Amino acid sequence: MALLYVARGPYRLHPDPRRVDAIIAGLARNQVRHGAMYCPCMPIEESLARGAKNVCPCEAHHRDIAQGGCCECAFFVSPEYAARAGAPTGQA
Repeated sequence: MALLYVARGPYRLHPDPRRVDAIIAGLARNQVRHGAMYCPCMPIEESLARGAKNVCPCEAHHRDIAQGGCCECAFFVSPEYAARAGAPTGQA
């Protein structure tokens, strides 16, 4: 899901593969336990209450990236953020 998303859009994955792997593991865990890929950076109770708004990529990620260069989980980042943080991951 994440690689397809960054291939189609303006964002990249965070350049730290350990961070990306941890987020993917959290998304997979939430898919299995709760039926959707809720953002793992939020308490699950909050994600469940917000429903689809907190399914990755979450509703707020565009705004968060525009304001700070990365979404709240720091899973998706702007190209500029990726360049500052290191070699981009998930997009050539």
